[in-house]
Amino acid sequence: MKRLFFLICTILLISPAFSANSIIIGVRDLGNNTYQGVIANLEVTMNNNGTGHVFIDTMPLTEIDTQTSARLARDVACETLLINCSDKDFYYVIRGEFPMIGGPSAGAAMSVLTMSELANTPLIRNTAMTGTVNPDGSVGPIGGVLEKAIAASEYGITIFLIPVGQGSEIGNYTFQNNMRIIEVSTVREAYSIFTGTTENHVNDTIDFASFNEVMAPMAERLINYSNTAFDELNKDLSSNNTVDQSMILLVNQTISQREETIYLYNNGSYYSAASYAVGSSVSSLYIKYYIEYLNAENKTTYLNGLFSHTSDYINQVELELDQPQRIDNINDIEAVNTAIDRLFEAKELYNAALEINAEEGLPNILYNLAFVEVRLKTAESWITLKDVFTGSLSITLTQDSMRDFALQRLDEASTMITYSNSLLYNTEINTAQEQLDNSRKAYNEGNYIYSIFESLRAISNSNLAIEMQGISEEQLSQRINLSKQLARENINSAQNSRVMPILALSYYEYSGQFEDISPQQTLMFLEYAKQFAKLSTQMAYNIAGPLVNQEPANYTIDNKDVGSSFVIIFIIIILAALVILYAVFKLLGI
Repeated sequence: MKRLFFLICTILLISPAFSANSIIIGVRDLGNNTYQGVIANLEVTMNNNGTGHVFIDTMPLTEIDTQTSARLARDVACETLLINCSDKDFYYVIRGEFPMIGGPSAGAAMSVLTMSELANTPLIRNTAMTGTVNPDGSVGPIGGVLEKAIAASEYGITIFLIPVGQGSEIGNYTFQNNMRIIEVSTVREAYSIFTGTTENHVNDTIDFASFNEVMAPMAERLINYSNTAFDELNKDLSSNNTVDQSMILLVNQTISQREETIYLYNNGSYYSAASYAVGSSVSSLYIKYYIEYLNAENKTTYLNGLFSHTSDYINQVELELDQPQRIDNINDIEAVNTAIDRLFEAKELYNAALEINAEEGLPNILYNLAFVEVRLKTAESWITLKDVFTGSLSITLTQDSMRDFALQRLDEASTMITYSNSLLYNTEINTAQEQLDNSRKAYNEGNYIYSIFESLRAISNSNLAIEMQGISEEQLSQRINLSKQLARENINSAQNSRVMPILALSYYEYSGQFEDISPQQTLMFLEYAKQFAKLSTQMAYNIAGPLVNQEPANYTIDNKDVGSSFVIIFIIIILAALVILYAVFKLLGI
């Protein structure tokens, strides 16, 4: 009897407190390209005394993509409601009469039910939805919309939610019960309809003022560096006759890039200006190296010397960054980690150059080495931000202090790529897989900070591949606007935590440079902005914990009139361009 009593008590202690129920709708194949919508019941329960696990029980058995949707649904629900779910277990039980064709179309419904569980908010009866859930909380397109809508209507559903943009697939079909079709773009929007609550407006305003104060001097530093590289190239061009047509084209592109750099700077797009300055610096150095190589008496000796010089520079920067870093302000963490990330990018480029056969891939070698040189310069620029932020913290940042956090991000990246592989062709996520491999290699070598950044890039590219699935050309603009909104929300959330998400703000600004020419690039940088905004806060809490809630950061900014100095720089660029073009024309006899 006593054992039975303790058993009952134990069951009561671990039993979930709440349970949310709804239906999910799939399709089954009747043959001859004929499909029928089918209903299954979904129940989500939660154990508040858990350890962050997700369990799923389905009958009939479903394919792996439906099962992996459950974990993503949990993550999206917890993130949308800003709830830490590491101490909660979730149970997803699906019961249906017929097996459904594989597909993650229950993902959005799973997210909504999970949110209902977390908030202990009942759902409105006779409401259902279909749609995948994307990692950013948006609702993705699915197949068989009409068949699913018909099944929902016949079941007695009066409100049926579908992914935005797919209403045209239903057309003017008349449903039983006058069922309403509502298009939704996010699970937050769907949740408000399911619960009859007003959707809480998430503040998506961004404060760029402090960011611009920090980024403007960095941009100026990198622009000055690009001017020096261009001036040195100009000297080589004026005294050599080894310029071919391809080099002339690259010189002209470099001149245009430098002019665009000044335009961006003068319009307050400081990170974009810095990025363009980096690009023009790489081009200038590459052309310079190429000319020097062609003019070298012993080309092997020249190339070996260039490798040696670059290796010495790597060692110099690594010696500085490999030391334990003293942190006195919470924003120092991202500045230091970004500098270390840039260093390891440079090392990867250098190692790649070593693997290239000089006879077959000389241009690639020279370009890589030029890129290494400039990437190291950006690492030095990022580490200087540590002196810009001032505060009263006293924390030591080391690689080892980021180990557990790196393992978490590596696991997250691995999970997302596994999920992506269940939905997409492998070729669509090759980049993400390569970044995951880089992250795993870096982690195994103890380079935890670089591992974190590569994991985030893998997650971003994997997420983007999922979010782009089924998006038509006509829907791209709508997708970009939604991604902008979600990125702003993440950035605003980080800023409200008194963290400056430097990289997220940088990528958000930079995404605007591609909007008219490459929607894919725009969405990629917006995805980076979303992910790195979360990373900024996560890294800060991982290192500083409750100390994040300190007074807003103080900034030590040189208040000289940088605007007037760039008028002078712009004039110098124009004059330099005229000189270099004159030298090129003279060489060609034009």
